[in-house]
Amino acid sequence: MFIKTLRTFAQGIGYTVIGGLMLYGAVAGIKNVDGVFAANPSAVQEAAANEPASAPQLQVGLGTVPSIINYQGTLRDPEGNPLSGPYAMTFRIYADVTAPTTDAIWTGEYNEVTVRDGHFSVVLGDSTPLPADVFTSPDRFIGITVDPYDEMVPRQRFASVPYAMHSAHADKLDGNDAAAFAMTDHRHSALDGANGGTSNALYVANNGNVGVGTTNPLRKLHVNGDRILLQNGTDSLNFFAGGGETFVSSSSSNININATDNGRVILNGSATSGNVGIGKTNPQAKLDVAGDIKVNGSNLIMIFRYENVSEAEKNTGIVAADWNCTIGGWAAAWDFDEDGTQTNRMWTFTKNGRWHIGAEFASHNNHEIPDVDMVCFRTEVSIFFGEQSLNEAN
Repeated sequence: MFIKTLRTFAQGIGYTVIGGLMLYGAVAGIKNVDGVFAANPSAVQEAAANEPASAPQLQVGLGTVPSIINYQGTLRDPEGNPLSGPYAMTFRIYADVTAPTTDAIWTGEYNEVTVRDGHFSVVLGDSTPLPADVFTSPDRFIGITVDPYDEMVPRQRFASVPYAMHSAHADKLDGNDAAAFAMTDHRHSALDGANGGTSNALYVANNGNVGVGTTNPLRKLHVNGDRILLQNGTDSLNFFAGGGETFVSSSSSNININATDNGRVILNGSATSGNVGIGKTNPQAKLDVAGDIKVNGSNLIMIFRYENVSEAEKNTGIVAADWNCTIGGWAAAWDFDEDGTQTNRMWTFTKNGRWHIGAEFASHNNHEIPDVDMVCFRTEVSIFFGEQSLNEAN
């Protein structure tokens, strides 16, 4: 009998709770409504005063709307008498009228809801924010639980107020559906010329290369044209390619290429003196380099010293295509028992693409083993006249 009384009481409460003035799809509350669902105006206003001073805001277009809903209702006992006092209530929003409570898409718990003469008002979303997409479907239902009873039945379906129905057209622009417009992440790979022609003026390839005047950019920036102009007022920098010639020109008297690291000057050229400095701000010659000079990673001049050259032909292994080499000097013990008819000599020659040292000491004992210095110059900065392989030892 007791269980039956509780069930009757809970169902009585459920059937007497009336959903109050909700905008479907919008998150704005209606407050201070006089006489709605037989609510006492003073009671409704007093309950609405509990609304937080600063409600969560939902960004819409250029403005904001509060992301809360004012929900009002009446609470009566099974005999129909209005109740008063604080009650713990739980509100849930569902996508299905028969869904279990665990499938609620939003749940808000209110520990003390003031009920006066049966009337109460709560602000849904003030403590637990409503999801931004909670009202993106026409099927949404609200369920209410008054502690310690089960959720009331039946659940109520959210409905629109008349003018809110016009918001169904908010996803159109000039009569076009949203699908007719590009998404925010949509990208075009090409921009046609201003005349609307089919030739691409600007093109971005899948690998990130950008082409100007070409749809097949081979570098990060590939310009199909004769000139790139950078201009700052009267100063300009032209990158020009035409007639098989490529050069960089400046409207000022100097051309400077600087490094951002510690402000070092990489290249400084003066049009007045014609001198060019590398690593120097005041070059004193046509080419003034502050530091080492290398060609293909090697110094321009190398000196090789070979000790105790005992053979008549020594292969140094130095590549003849890269270096021009000659004997710079030698030292050897002298055999005093010479007959005066022979000449001691040393020279360089090439064989099988390598530089060799030739040595002849015409002593009767042939025991001189000289120390030899060979000087080599990079072929990029030197010329060897004559036959390099002349006077091979054999």
